[in-house]
Amino acid sequence: MDADLPVISGAALICPLGCDLEEVARKLWAADADRDYPPIPLSPMERPVLRVEQFDARQFLADKKTVRFMSRETRFAVCTLQFCLADAAVRVDQTHAADDIAFYAGTGSGGIDIEQIEKLLLHSVNQQTGRFDLERFGREALNQLNPLTSFKILPNMPPAVAAIYAGVKGSNLIFNPWEGHALLAFREAVWAIRCGRERLVLCSGSDCKTHTNALLTFAEYGLLENSGVILSEGSACVALESLRDARNRKAPLCCTVRGVTHRSHVLPDNLGYACAAELFAELMTAVLAESALTPADIDLILGSGDLHGENDAAELQAIQQVTGPSCPVRFPKKRMGNAVAAAGMMHLALAAHLLKTGRLPNGERCRRILINSFGPGSELFCIILEAVCNAS
Repeated sequence: MDADLPVISGAALICPLGCDLEEVARKLWAADADRDYPPIPLSPMERPVLRVEQFDARQFLADKKTVRFMSRETRFAVCTLQFCLADAAVRVDQTHAADDIAFYAGTGSGGIDIEQIEKLLLHSVNQQTGRFDLERFGREALNQLNPLTSFKILPNMPPAVAAIYAGVKGSNLIFNPWEGHALLAFREAVWAIRCGRERLVLCSGSDCKTHTNALLTFAEYGLLENSGVILSEGSACVALESLRDARNRKAPLCCTVRGVTHRSHVLPDNLGYACAAELFAELMTAVLAESALTPADIDLILGSGDLHGENDAAELQAIQQVTGPSCPVRFPKKRMGNAVAAAGMMHLALAAHLLKTGRLPNGERCRRILINSFGPGSELFCIILEAVCNAS
């Protein structure tokens, strides 16, 4: 077995289905799904959104005063990083020096309600044209801004605050704002472990898409038109290290990273259903070839689908084309919602947990999971995770 093989030694997530991976998995597999989870509420813009309920960061963070300065997704990021460190049995400056712990993260756009920055927007408008004026923004609008609000506007704050709070002082990489861009952090972490550049990488994604600013942005992008996309919020984190290092410190092992296939490809509006299905099938075939596996070796597929019309139909066609109709498929976003920059990491954390237990909630054995990431944005991914005992 390759001692430099990247392994996931810890995983954690916070999502609308809960903060416990076993509970989240159980709810995703529940036969009585409609009764197991309450109806999806509507936002003030009459869009369906899924929020993380019954979660208070002050329950988990020692310095409770600083919580009030954090945006919602920053609270998720800080707590998830703490949970992941605990799950991987990592103690900063004890099991690992702070400088040996890297943090690669994905984050969304600024998570703040329009109402909170109303003054800033009003003073940025050109009185003659009614449009945004950069000069007025710099000269007048910024004077109206509460300095604490800037901590909530800046999209890099969730991972930055999380790293500071945890005392992590190694390399730091931040990617934003889409699902696939966040998974670039995971790809870079896998490469850094493989080539020995990093000893331990904490890989995270955090986002909050339930506020008015996010809903307006998605509406402008046209992603909510004739769509069943359910926007949500949350965070996930996985710990990556080499198999050698994990075994040397007797760390818990979730799974190995068998394959990661990536394409940078903007899907134009006129791409068409058939072309999208062909592209998705090509990615799935590529990750199987890279991993030296056949479709029969895959026990579960976590699909990217979030009820987005033709894109979902194209993915389902690609799955059936590559693996056939017998391979079990789950689409977590249909129950967890789409937290965008956190979505792919949530799927990774869920898959890592399932492989750690070795079984699906319905009792079926699970050795290898293929994860698709075909969401909005230019970066598309297919990833295969494998139980450690099956690595070769």
